[in-house]
Amino acid sequence: MLTVLDCITRQHDLGLVALSAAICALGCFVTVTLMALTKAARGQSCTRALVSAAVVFGSSVWALHFVAMLAFLPGTDTAYELDLTAASIAVAIAGSLAALTLWRLRSGSPVALACAGLMLGSAVAGMHYLGVAAMRASALIFFNPTYVGASFLLSATFATLALARASNLRGLARRAEVALWLALAICGLHFTGMAGVTLAPSGLSEGADYVLGSSALAMAVGLVSLVILIAGLAMLMLQQHLSLRTVRELARMRLLSDLAHEVLLIHRAGT
Repeated sequence: MLTVLDCITRQHDLGLVALSAAICALGCFVTVTLMALTKAARGQSCTRALVSAAVVFGSSVWALHFVAMLAFLPGTDTAYELDLTAASIAVAIAGSLAALTLWRLRSGSPVALACAGLMLGSAVAGMHYLGVAAMRASALIFFNPTYVGASFLLSATFATLALARASNLRGLARRAEVALWLALAICGLHFTGMAGVTLAPSGLSEGADYVLGSSALAMAVGLVSLVILIAGLAMLMLQQHLSLRTVRELARMRLLSDLAHEVLLIHRAGT
């Protein structure tokens, strides 16, 4: 634990760490709200909500990772291989979609819930370690197996807890709680994993045909973060629309009920 805290405070720009956590928290809350919509939706509406939740969650994992990597201070210049960077976000989204689909379809099964949590934790881990593998620097990168294992265990545990608590998403407090567990699944894996990373200067820079420098990476992360914000606004508008429609339907049903009652009274009075 102290090693992880030391890694955060001594090897990262704390301002960017705070930014990455804020992006992650926002993305997780939007994800949870979309998960809540899947419970009320059916058919294509449910599918769209599930896909949207997976895209937002996977993008949140990716955005946190690379903002935090921009905050990382390894003592050498770094760049990122484009292919692996793109593959990492695809892994996060695809794994999240599989996990959330299983959660939605088999939420009453403890075994399915555990499998969904394991899948979601694996998606976060796969994204993280692909993202680290994409890093190019004049150094050799070594991983401490203990921290790798601990990071995966943390992510899978928090993800499973989040999905278990997501069985009931009524109320702001419960949604905020589930979003917190999801954020811990992401942040816990990232910073525990980074505490086990060692860069040994080699004097040789690994070559790659296509790499992203810090400025290009910052622009990519900014665009992904913008997508998360837009998705959040769209989700809020959709939720407001559904709420208004529900209120109108209830008012219409109440009016029909009142009319039926009046007709019944008139009929009885006439007889």
